[in-house]
Amino acid sequence: MPNLLRTCIGCASEDDHPRHVLATADGATVSWHFDCHQIATGCESCSGQLADAPEGAKGDQLRAYLVTTGPGSDQPGWTAPTGSQEG
Repeated sequence: MPNLLRTCIGCASEDDHPRHVLATADGATVSWHFDCHQIATGCESCSGQLADAPEGAKGDQLRAYLVTTGPGSDQPGWTAPTGSQEG
């Protein structure tokens, strides 16, 4: 089953990369790539997720690092899977 594809509100890319998902005032959600959110807002949670990432890692290289190293369900920034998109 493929991973859920989502669009990053920061860069408008649609992919299955790890995200920081935030609830809006009206109950909707928006999702950011960790690096996009850290750059745009200085988010401490995203900064923590990226702290030990390889320097300059972007795209698939950053995805591979994040998927391999976390965050785990007991860490800030973890979002439970919500489903999949059939392709």
